[in-house]
Amino acid sequence: MPIVRNAIIRTEGTTGLCLTERLMKALRNSGFVGLLLLLSVECLGQNRTVTYGFWNQELLSGEVGLRARYRNQQRILASGFDERIRGTLFGGRLLLNSKSFIVHPNLMEIDFEGEFNPEKLDDQYTTIPDRSDARTLSRMNLRTTFFREKKLTVNAFLNLSQSYVNRENFTNSRTTRRFFGGGIFYKNNVLPASITYEEGNWDQNEVETGRDYTYWKRSVKAKVSKSFFTNDDNKLSYSFDDYIRTEYYLPVPRQNKVHLVELNSNIPLDKMRNYNLFALISNFNQRGDDDFNRFQIISSVTMRLPKSFRMNINYNYFDHVNPFYRLNQHRGRLDLRHQLFNSLSTNIYGEYANNRHTIYKEDDLRTGFEISYLKTIPTGRVNLSYSFQDRYFNRQSEPVPYFVTNEEQVLADDKITLLEQPFAEISSVVVKDVTGTFIYELNIDYLLFEQNNYIEIRRIPGGQIPNNAKVLVDYTALLPGSYKFNMQSQSFTASVMFLYEFIELYYRWAKQDYSFVEATDFLALNYILQNLYGIKFKVGFVRFGIEYDDYRSTIIPYQLIRFNTNMLWRFKRRLLFSLTGNVRYYLTIADRQDELYTDISARLAYSFSKNTKLNLELSYREQNGYQIALNYLTAKAELNMIIRKLYITLGVEVYKREYLNRETINFNGAYVTVIRKFKAR
Repeated sequence: MPIVRNAIIRTEGTTGLCLTERLMKALRNSGFVGLLLLLSVECLGQNRTVTYGFWNQELLSGEVGLRARYRNQQRILASGFDERIRGTLFGGRLLLNSKSFIVHPNLMEIDFEGEFNPEKLDDQYTTIPDRSDARTLSRMNLRTTFFREKKLTVNAFLNLSQSYVNRENFTNSRTTRRFFGGGIFYKNNVLPASITYEEGNWDQNEVETGRDYTYWKRSVKAKVSKSFFTNDDNKLSYSFDDYIRTEYYLPVPRQNKVHLVELNSNIPLDKMRNYNLFALISNFNQRGDDDFNRFQIISSVTMRLPKSFRMNINYNYFDHVNPFYRLNQHRGRLDLRHQLFNSLSTNIYGEYANNRHTIYKEDDLRTGFEISYLKTIPTGRVNLSYSFQDRYFNRQSEPVPYFVTNEEQVLADDKITLLEQPFAEISSVVVKDVTGTFIYELNIDYLLFEQNNYIEIRRIPGGQIPNNAKVLVDYTALLPGSYKFNMQSQSFTASVMFLYEFIELYYRWAKQDYSFVEATDFLALNYILQNLYGIKFKVGFVRFGIEYDDYRSTIIPYQLIRFNTNMLWRFKRRLLFSLTGNVRYYLTIADRQDELYTDISARLAYSFSKNTKLNLELSYREQNGYQIALNYLTAKAELNMIIRKLYITLGVEVYKREYLNRETINFNGAYVTVIRKFKAR
């Protein structure tokens, strides 16, 4: 039982009235409020009853404080322009967390989080970008829960916030969020169900570029669960999402409405769970600026067989319809795996896909096997693996242009990403977020390069696309005429580790070749021969390695030297030092030479005492390649102290950046905060 204020505990005889009976008389004419009270408050026992006040505070905590910041920035352009700006900020801080309930914990529970950071700043301060990762100006999160311990639970929430966000030390944006919603949850053993509603908007303004974005969303989600047998699990869900996105460069907002129905089932086929069925059936219907409908079935049967054999059978069905085309796909795969002790594992598989597109037909048959061997040796181990795949591919079509929609790509700084289809028209490429409502901008959020017959796409640090983010790409490509081929893919990997992980040697060989090719003039085949050599060391708390990658390809060949290191050192719970570094040097990449990409970050934390700690952080990034020339360095030192319940922070920060030899920024600043924390029950 939580400790609350205004709680009166008293003992009565066996004929005493329970709390529900006492409330009935007082709330007889109170309408809906009285009904809520009667549903949530139960008799707690005839010999012992608890009476609460109307408002009951369980927990109250927060912070009050003051802060000051000074910033100095120099901006130099290639044209000779030299600008120096200094700015100061003084502000306060109020943070409040509250947990309470009305009348009874089962009636209405209230959770409140509020933050307010008033500021007084000079005019020049607003023109200097904020180098903090995130700075909250104001925030309020309010959540109420009715009938928490009942079968029927209702909640509602309101979230408001205004903050500054710094993306990768390049772009600063002011963001305002306003969301509200709630849900009804019915808990039972027969048919648990829930329905939720959420609505809100998100406004963002980029300080340097002046780009404005507005995003509005409304969502309704409903879900029921049902178990028909002992161990099965079945969930049926429906969701409706309404998106409206306004971007400064578009004359009209983009809007999409999405209806999604999904059935997810996990069914054991025997008591020992050696045979299991999984099935996912869904229909995704989107209407608006990007119309399409996608129906799919994803199913699999897993079987644990005698003699350490396992079999997996998968079947997928996919039907995609949009205004430009329709794609119907059947795909099946069979895997038979075997494990011999802990050393040898093998897998034999076959896969077939049948694709029927509006303007082409495809048959894709793949067969292959995989072998992996692991052997423990004195002071180390040996790993060997080999795989082989034979692929028969046959496409029937005419050489006509066709429109590719919603092609999924993941953009990462350490990988080369190509669009799937060759002979794409570079001017037709449109890159969107995963919802399809936000369109990224060329040369601000991403770059495009022509690589032989393919298009390479690369994100720009500080743009709207985060590192390792999934995006959707639309473009027009020239579809080759009818063709078919057999492709053979092989790979071999070997590694030897000895002297208790002190040293590890590894090698990878891969080859992709073609035979029986019947091609047209617009077919681009990727012949590959790769040799990768590497060595890793572990010396105490230090790990580092170097590798050479010779990747010969008919599309985008390269020769790469990669160096990486990782350090983590702790000394007597007082000192913690960490360092990570990754350097990629391309000797050649297609017809380009000498491209260097470097990322290094370090952190030092030292505790002088329980109440005094020092943190040092350093980060360096360099990208020198085709259409990119970037160097930036950030450093920060921060001292945290606790003196008589006051939390004091002193800090200095430095930031230097050179971008495309057009702009140089030198920034330094200092800040101090004093906070008093409190907590009451």
